[in-house]
Amino acid sequence: MNPKDDKTTRTRRQYSAEEKVRLLKLHLVDGQPISANLLVAKALALANLACPGSGIQTPNRRLIPVDCNLLASGARLSDMIRDEVVTPVGRFQNNILAHVGRLLESDKEQNQRPLQSLAREWNILRSGSPSEGESKFFGLMTLDARQNNVPEGVDDAWLDVVDIAPNPNFHDMVRSPRAFIAAASPKMLDRQLGGIHAGQAFITIALNRASDAGRFGELCLALMNGLTPLGPSGETTRGRLLVTDPGNVLPEAARQAGDQTTWLGRLLWLVSGNAGPELPPQQPTGGKLVRLTRVSARFNHAVQRIFANRMNPRRTEPLIYKMDFTQNQIRWMEFLEEMESSLPGISGTARHLFAALVFGLRRIFEAAETPQDFNDIVSGIEALARFLIRRMASARAAILFSAVDAQKRFWKQKILTNLAEGCFENRDVCRLLRQPVAICEPVLLEMATEGALARRGKKWECVIGAALPGSQSLRLPLEV
Repeated sequence: MNPKDDKTTRTRRQYSAEEKVRLLKLHLVDGQPISANLLVAKALALANLACPGSGIQTPNRRLIPVDCNLLASGARLSDMIRDEVVTPVGRFQNNILAHVGRLLESDKEQNQRPLQSLAREWNILRSGSPSEGESKFFGLMTLDARQNNVPEGVDDAWLDVVDIAPNPNFHDMVRSPRAFIAAASPKMLDRQLGGIHAGQAFITIALNRASDAGRFGELCLALMNGLTPLGPSGETTRGRLLVTDPGNVLPEAARQAGDQTTWLGRLLWLVSGNAGPELPPQQPTGGKLVRLTRVSARFNHAVQRIFANRMNPRRTEPLIYKMDFTQNQIRWMEFLEEMESSLPGISGTARHLFAALVFGLRRIFEAAETPQDFNDIVSGIEALARFLIRRMASARAAILFSAVDAQKRFWKQKILTNLAEGCFENRDVCRLLRQPVAICEPVLLEMATEGALARRGKKWECVIGAALPGSQSLRLPLEV
């Protein structure tokens, strides 16, 4: 097989991977295809809302976390996410807060009863059975300090103390019932952090003005890093963010270089419109097309189950799926490394995106009365994740450069990514970019001038280690 034929086959294989996004074509009740961005927002909301420690466990027992901070840009997408994601999640959280409020009122009333009255019906201070770590800790604390010899097993007991947390109880839930927080200002957000459940919350805020990015910056960055000490003992608190941008202020905010806007680069951007590559036309791929009805109802049911899992002290435990997608994760990290030139820091920002999508979409699938085989669409989820990163890169380029330069830069990056091995001709590039030779050839000549391509007669070849000029020198607030 000659290099050209090999390259054509590889290009088609890449195109089929993109087409696998269609395997995730889900339908709403009215029969209209669900927005890919809205589907992603639902899946990541479920992952971010899950009990701390949730994730996907590989056969070698490595646990991949499923958190991903998210920014949804544009009025239409922000409104859809508000209606389809924030509102149902907020409803379940409000129900919990209402129950806690009623309980505290009743507890206060019964505290005021005379001792001779009937036994109290509520006792929020009652604890459940202690964990092994608690039992060992209490045992260590009650040792007779006057003993000269240290009893056997003390060192092993301390290992259990530091490894096994106390079992959750009703008091913990009543004192810290917030798994979800919505805030309109940094002050409002800070005021609610004291009640975060299990030290981690799913947090949503909105950017209505470009200045909001600076106002939220310091607090949001600390929450993402898990460096916000709260509580009487200074326990650290972590926030998983969903930031909506109804005013479409992202371009203006991103250009305001400064320490207060660097946190924007730590978010996955969900963008629409002309921001990046579109899905390829739907064509038969031989894969199994997965269709789900009542996606909103399934999502609501999945949120309900996650809240019940977190709030019930007898069942509070991480949600862990055991799946063998090690090769998928390896490919995913290699892909992120390739995208570093276009999105500095993306290999850290989106490290858990693929796992989070797998987790969230599986929760939606399992909410069905007759769940389908989820393994059929894992490759489609990988293609979807790549698609999101490429659109984010295009959105970033559109902010940094003119529309023409941004489009040209995207084409160049696509050539370097998809035609990196072997030689190729002009027609291979035309097929890849879906543009006529009159447009493609000047792009190739420009890449040759920049040192990214080398000409071999009538064929081209990518220079090993080539990167687009200025890729590493762009010092913008979008960098990590």
